Amino acid sequence: MLSMSKQEFSRLEVLLRVQSGRLRVEDACALIGLHCRQVFRRLRGLRQDGATSLLSKRRGKPSNHRRPPDIRTLALSIVRERYADFGPAFAAEALAELHGCSISSETLRGWMIADGLWIDRRHRLASPHQPRRPLTAADNLDEILAWREERPVTRNLTLQYDGMLLCWTDARKKVEVVNYPDGRFAVQFEGTPLPFRVFDKIQTMQPGAPVDDTQRQRFALSASNRRPSAISASVEDSFGSSAGTVRPAALDR
Repeated sequence: MLSMSKQEFSRLEVLLRVQSGRLRVEDACALIGLHCRQVFRRLRGLRQDGATSLLSKRRGKPSNHRRPPDIRTLALSIVRERYADFGPAFAAEALAELHGCSISSETLRGWMIADGLWIDRRHRLASPHQPRRPLTAADNLDEILAWREERPVTRNLTLQYDGMLLCWTDARKKVEVVNYPDGRFAVQFEGTPLPFRVFDKIQTMQPGAPVDDTQRQRFALSASNRRPSAISASVEDSFGSSAGTVRPAALDR
């Protein structure tokens, strides 16, 4: 089984099309970016050795641009002694500014990972699926999902909560207000529920039934049709019948 890069695989596909006669050599040169002489050489190697001839001969060998081993040893020793808690980027900046050792951060990253001074991010992050124990019959889901908040108690043994004034008789400096998912709430102290009464500060009045124009007209007509005797009787009832009828002074003259 061969391990080929993307460029090598694309060249193999183009050369196979040229070998089968489906593509001209000039078109193959334009597709893979080589001259005719190089394409003929690769065709000859493909007929003799197969796809192995297209693999790079420097695969598995050290790069010609790699740093000398002495620089690698010096850089890792400085990082291990002074910058053990630094990342590759900060360590590369410190080596260049303070020690005159200019190394790219990616090169230093590979050295630190190979030497055990740095852990790759993919291996450093914990798994997002944390194990959790299953619920048992003794577990109360309402207590687990309840919102708990510690609140101070005033000297008058009252507590302000959600626009209401909670009152009780037990002297406590701090209590815990537990708000359950279904809307219930309770006051607890060290897990023990406390009896309390609620004084709602936001009191609202229930509005009366609406009165339309027809009802207003009926009321006005009924008031205008009342007889004078009924009006005088209501006046007598208002001032009292035991004191006698009070006559106006103009009638006595």
